[in-house]
Amino acid sequence: MVLHGRFAYLKYPRRYRKEDYEMARKALSWVGIEDLAEKNVNELSGGTRQKVYIAMALAQDTDTILLDEPTTYLDIAHQIKMMKLARELADNGKAVVMVLHDLMQGFQIADKIVVMDDGRLKACGEPEKVYASGVVKEVFGVHFERVKIEDEWRYYVSER
Repeated sequence: MVLHGRFAYLKYPRRYRKEDYEMARKALSWVGIEDLAEKNVNELSGGTRQKVYIAMALAQDTDTILLDEPTTYLDIAHQIKMMKLARELADNGKAVVMVLHDLMQGFQIADKIVVMDDGRLKACGEPEKVYASGVVKEVFGVHFERVKIEDEWRYYVSER
């Protein structure tokens, strides 16, 4: 399945090359499932299957990576690893665009935040500016708070 991410690089007669296998292995390693390379995706749990799909996207080796809810089906430890991987990819020059419904994850890791409401752009900018705008309360109807821990802002939702 991960090799499908390499399809755009193939020329007729559409046979995978050594570099395609190497990139697929690298992508599997990035998401921590290199030991499952020979497993059928239908035999995997939902969380592991999600990692396969992410590895397939990473195997494309593009400058931009689009991820739609990449932490879905992942337990909390693997959610943290996924977000660290996204940060690492961004720090190494890739443009990483993620759709997330978990506000805390987004605000914690992103360079820029976009908040949309009913298909309309409500806010776009650095996490601090979006936080200060109050748009989270306006759009989601919750109190979005923050606390500084070890020189970093941590965000949380409260009902207060």
